[in-house]
Amino acid sequence: MKILITGGAGFLGLQICHYLDVDACPGNPDPNEVTILDPQGCPDGYLGSFGHTFHDDICVKFVKGDICNLETVQALVDQADAIIHLAFVVGGPACDKNPEQAKRIATIGMSNIIQASKGKMLIFPSSDVVYGKDAHGLCNEATPCHPATLYGQLKLTAEQMVKDGCDQHCILRLPSTFGVSAAMRWDCLVNFFYQELSRRRKIEIRDLGTSRTLLHVWDAALAFRFVLDNQEKCASKILNIASGVWTKREIAQTIIDHIGGRIEQGGTYEDSDPRAFQLDCSPINTLGWKSKFDLAHGIRCLQANYPPEH
Repeated sequence: MKILITGGAGFLGLQICHYLDVDACPGNPDPNEVTILDPQGCPDGYLGSFGHTFHDDICVKFVKGDICNLETVQALVDQADAIIHLAFVVGGPACDKNPEQAKRIATIGMSNIIQASKGKMLIFPSSDVVYGKDAHGLCNEATPCHPATLYGQLKLTAEQMVKDGCDQHCILRLPSTFGVSAAMRWDCLVNFFYQELSRRRKIEIRDLGTSRTLLHVWDAALAFRFVLDNQEKCASKILNIASGVWTKREIAQTIIDHIGGRIEQGGTYEDSDPRAFQLDCSPINTLGWKSKFDLAHGIRCLQANYPPEH
């Protein structure tokens, strides 16, 4: 299969490549071929850094380009069998910092992908922020959406564009991700907590009892692979995915159990988009996808790759 991943040079996109059988090794004579469209191109040292898992013959190609250029998008989509559309300004703070760029990528970029991908499977990662800060309890895919931030509004707008303009599609609603990838993010909740405890040996949290639904980045990558392998079952569906639910106290304490440190009540850290709800993942679980990685696994990966500084 030939797969185009837009915005694929980031935290999630580079991890997805690990689960797409792109290594033309002796045991995989018919590898998938992945093309990544991203404005930054191939990160320095990316392909060489995975010599322990990838062989020399890696079917991954990076194209440096703009998702808002229809000619570029059309040329790449024409060569693909399926598209994973990750190109987006990710996160509330990032969207608020550059709202016009966020709107441009969300709307023009999505319009280009939809126009170019007629008849091909389009997988779009939305976010649980579409449910909004007033949502409570267990949210399923039919729960009304009232996003409270620009990021959430743009994700919901993009969802509607996919539903209206693309017959072959699947929308995955992701909560905050965590764990290790070749392109690290430290602004997501678990990774931020780990970095704080690693550097300062303490973390200050105001709302210790607040629960958060979270997603291991490896589980996220496996979910995209699952949809590609089960396109008929997943077509035209919106599906929540998550690895589990933990309170902020449980997150911090699990990190402390691995690397030491202490929790203090207080601090200035505040979620840009607090989510006082949980995700109902029973529809995708019924289809056959289930979480494989928990919070402790993600923290062990962080510890192995980014040992505490003290």
